[in-house]
Amino acid sequence: MIVRQSKFWRGYFVLFTLVTIAGLFWPLLSSLFPQLGLETSLLDFGFSVWATIELLGLYGFMFSRQIGSRNIWKLVFFTSVSFAFYSVYDPLTDFHLEGDGIEFIGIIGTVATAVIVLFVPLWIALYRYAWTERQLWVSRT
Repeated sequence: MIVRQSKFWRGYFVLFTLVTIAGLFWPLLSSLFPQLGLETSLLDFGFSVWATIELLGLYGFMFSRQIGSRNIWKLVFFTSVSFAFYSVYDPLTDFHLEGDGIEFIGIIGTVATAVIVLFVPLWIALYRYAWTERQLWVSRT
């Protein structure tokens, strides 16, 4: 078993695990504390479940474990990238620039930056796990 020894990958794995756990408990927090005004939807829960699937891929990459098949992780990679681009693109289609458009552009820039910082390392890991870790998948019996 090869474990990624880089401090970056270990730190990123811990960060993504914490974000995923927080996302799973978000709907529970919103229902237990309605006075906080936290809004959730079924889509939020779906994104949390999807983040758990992505976390499994990150785990497989980190610890060189075969989870499922390469084709599944290729699909997870493409779907993950598509979700992220949709989450940045969708607000652009729902908003009409009236008045102070600079504020809106700042919000979109912040969301795009957050997506890049949080998800680009995940995409690199999923890509490497599905396409470049061939020795891992060849040894499968």
